[in-house]
Amino acid sequence: MIIKPLAEGKLLEFSFKDTIKLNNSYNLHDYDTQAEINGTLSKNGKIYVCEAEVVLEVIFNCDKCLKPTTKTLNFTLNEKFSNAEFITNNEDEEEINLFHDSQIDLTDYIKAGIFANMPMQVFCSESCKGLCPICGTDLNVDSCKCDNVVLNPKFEVLRSLFTDEEV
Repeated sequence: MIIKPLAEGKLLEFSFKDTIKLNNSYNLHDYDTQAEINGTLSKNGKIYVCEAEVVLEVIFNCDKCLKPTTKTLNFTLNEKFSNAEFITNNEDEEEINLFHDSQIDLTDYIKAGIFANMPMQVFCSESCKGLCPICGTDLNVDSCKCDNVVLNPKFEVLRSLFTDEEV
């Protein structure tokens, strides 16, 4: 985003789309996504305050069956910037980011917002059955004949007293 001369207390409204390159980490796929950014930029002394709404679609892996699943993320970006080398009157000790050459690059802040707003769990559907823990078959597509009986490990010592035929 290019910073135009902005008078004290005035608002600069902006709206643009930007391509964000996501890498294959934290359950994300390696691809480029379009982020829609709408917000305002205001100036308070030597500090520019950027407040924006970010909307983008992100491809995650389903936590049960590992299929690629697209989810829409919406989050608010609130950042403060300054082009001054030394910032004075910062009694609140809030974080102020530096920018150079009248340009603020929001890409890193958008990526941080993606990671901060990622859902704890992502499922391709509410009824996803996942993968068989023994053979790896996708249980949404096919069934398997594996013994999926879950035994309480506390009783494993008792089970060892019997032969397989007795149990």
